[in-house]
Amino acid sequence: MKVRNPWLIFSALLVGCFVTVEAAAFQVPALPFITQDFGISPTFAGAITLCYYLAAAVFAPMMGRLGDQIGRKKMTLIGLSIFTVSEFMAALSPTFTIFLVARFIQGLGYACIFPTIFAYISELFPEEKRGSAIGVFASVSTLGAASGGIIAGFLIDSFGWPSIYWVSGILAFVGFIIISLVVPKTSTGKRQSLDYFGGFSLLLTVGSIISLPMMVANFGWSSSITITFIIGAVAGFILLLLSERQAAQPVLDFSVLKLRGVNLPIILAILSMFCSISLIYSLSFFVAGRPGWGATEVGLVTTFNYTMGAISAPLIGRLIDKHKPQKYVVLSYVVFLIGIILFSMINMSSPFWYIVIVVSLASFSSGASNTALMKIVLSTIPREKVGVGTGHFSMFRDLAIPLGSTFGLALFSTQKNKHLEGALIDRAQEAGINNELIPDIVTAGQTQQISPELANQLQTLGIQFQDLFNGANLDSTALGLNSVGYFLIGVVTVLVLISLILLKKNSKSETLMVENLEESVLIKN
Repeated sequence: MKVRNPWLIFSALLVGCFVTVEAAAFQVPALPFITQDFGISPTFAGAITLCYYLAAAVFAPMMGRLGDQIGRKKMTLIGLSIFTVSEFMAALSPTFTIFLVARFIQGLGYACIFPTIFAYISELFPEEKRGSAIGVFASVSTLGAASGGIIAGFLIDSFGWPSIYWVSGILAFVGFIIISLVVPKTSTGKRQSLDYFGGFSLLLTVGSIISLPMMVANFGWSSSITITFIIGAVAGFILLLLSERQAAQPVLDFSVLKLRGVNLPIILAILSMFCSISLIYSLSFFVAGRPGWGATEVGLVTTFNYTMGAISAPLIGRLIDKHKPQKYVVLSYVVFLIGIILFSMINMSSPFWYIVIVVSLASFSSGASNTALMKIVLSTIPREKVGVGTGHFSMFRDLAIPLGSTFGLALFSTQKNKHLEGALIDRAQEAGINNELIPDIVTAGQTQQISPELANQLQTLGIQFQDLFNGANLDSTALGLNSVGYFLIGVVTVLVLISLILLKKNSKSETLMVENLEESVLIKN
């Protein structure tokens, strides 16, 4: 598709991208109010996020493939239509069940929009300008996330949580009109049936897997509900393998996934997103729990996180148009590793500027690496399968978001509780509590019931048990965050090592595989 003003068209498309990402960011400050209004336990609040990202991730490859067939403009408009209706549906939901259905449909709309606009880059821009376009694309996405939290907080405080869905729906409708008027029609491919059974199998597999942390937290590993989800994950995976062997247009295109320029970036994107989300979620809870700090500091940390990502994306985008993107992937992960090492050293006395530096390093490197990885993927995939490839990349990357958040918080909470008893004992011994009363201290920490002997000792020393407990709680909070940092150091080290493989030149077999894939696509069309 040759156009005279590609940046004008791309700007119109970015409106749709911005709206969907901003709407996703709206959810974070709204969760407490939504669960309160529907009378839902906070432990089930994760279902609101899971429903969205489940549909967004699972349907991304299918919608990317469909966009290749019916035209990307039509696919984008369909996605914005779905998104608009689902936002209004969420605002008017009378029950939590209907609300979750609306969230699932929102994710479907996102699956139609995000990979399709990503794929548009290969049609609008030549190879030497795609890096800049990808950088702007990633930057706009990040800015949407950064502004979403701030705007949502104002809307919720002023008009209630349904207002965020009314605003998102209206903005999506405006995006629909702009794209309808500005973006020209794109070429269409040969219409082929979609792999609906494979899509169902993938939905069952992924839905069961990403729901497990929430099921375990609420019911435990041995409950029948948790076991049912485990069985669902195994059954879905088996069905997926069987269906993909027979499907003419499989939901998971292994011919594309076999390419090193696709599978390695996907693996790196999953691990990178997993680490970034684990870091920011656990750090947010740490900042919120520190004395004298609160929601304002959490908001600032989040803002710095998204802003630095928005800055790095277009900067690296321009550089990868002149140099090999593989080098910047490796470099960005080295910077990420430095940030994670600094993250593992955070304690209760760390100044706020230190935490800002940690977040800035991590988010800058994450934005840079994702931009470079997108360029590698677009440069590898045959033109006729760009939508398929970008859909796969979006799916696997987005799956890391719920996994990273649930794992990061679970590790942080588990390690915090694990260290609480030891920290309480240390505080008690420093205060001069007799060793014979240490068991009483441990019991009091678990039950908040103080024995008469311990009460007398505390009174003699002139200290309050609650002061001891609060101090120990702060100590264990820092230790819990450190544990997350130590784990992430290992993961990011693996990231650096895997990224080095990208520096190797494609083998003859890899080049031949790409050429054969292009020929097979041409023959089918």
